[in-house]
Amino acid sequence: MYVFEWYPFIYPGGVFRDDFFTQWQRLTKGLDSGARFTWGPLRFDGVAPVDGPDGRLLRDSAIAAHRVNRDMLEMWRGVPYRNSRDSISRKPIHQERGPATYLAQINASGVAVYGLAGWFDAFPRDALLWHENLTVPRKLVMGPWFHGETTGFDLATERLRWFDHWLKGIDNGIMREPPIRYFVIDAPAGEQWRTARRWPIAEARATVFHFGARSRGERLTPTCWPARGAASRHAARRPDGDRGTRHPMGPPRTAARAAIPIWRPTTPKGSPTTEALAAPVEVIGHPSSTSGWRRRQATSTRSSTGGCCS
Repeated sequence: MYVFEWYPFIYPGGVFRDDFFTQWQRLTKGLDSGARFTWGPLRFDGVAPVDGPDGRLLRDSAIAAHRVNRDMLEMWRGVPYRNSRDSISRKPIHQERGPATYLAQINASGVAVYGLAGWFDAFPRDALLWHENLTVPRKLVMGPWFHGETTGFDLATERLRWFDHWLKGIDNGIMREPPIRYFVIDAPAGEQWRTARRWPIAEARATVFHFGARSRGERLTPTCWPARGAASRHAARRPDGDRGTRHPMGPPRTAARAAIPIWRPTTPKGSPTTEALAAPVEVIGHPSSTSGWRRRQATSTRSSTGGCCS
């Protein structure tokens, strides 16, 4: 489960992910200090000394050295743009630390790549970007997982098949299989796991949905309704990378042009409720949303793209 570019993850739509990095900095600080602490369901009991008579001295020296490590929250907060330079190193760290920066070298290596990703992980979009941009032999599995999970997938057997083929030269058929295997959440039993030879999948159809007016039921539909007293302006944009990378994204890809209701606050506390779908709608890919707010004479827009398969 791996990142392609750091900037779209750290600043999705230009907004800093302080929620993520506040927690990440707490984790790294606890690890650097050798403290005992809990982080979600995980419990850390400090750092044990290594073997030998100098074990405690080596451990304490290592902990002392780690105390000067950078504060990740402040470091990433200080580089708000894709080409921002770090205040200490003076380097454009989004590029320096972004794996996609080294795409040409990775492809030139010729080393085969097996990607493992989850729809609930932080990087499903990145896994598909890697698959789209790699020219080396590659495979990808996308499951209904959070970071590090592989429930329902025999990872040990798949690793043996992969390394038997590439390290021992055993023709076990792994590279004749479709290169992409993905899980469709809430699909009927027996239809969740599917395969594809390319992404987006061949049967996908890009569909742009628009917010509807209150009088029309506050729904997302493929029909664009002009705003009152003004011409409606809607555009779907494909995000493009700085190095000519291909982004297999765009508008939500659906099996039918069905109207999708949106969450609607109906109580003073804004509890969300929604109308029932008239028919099931299958969305496979990367829905990209663009929302605009108008206040007085100022207009702002925010776009966001996330991975999903449901």
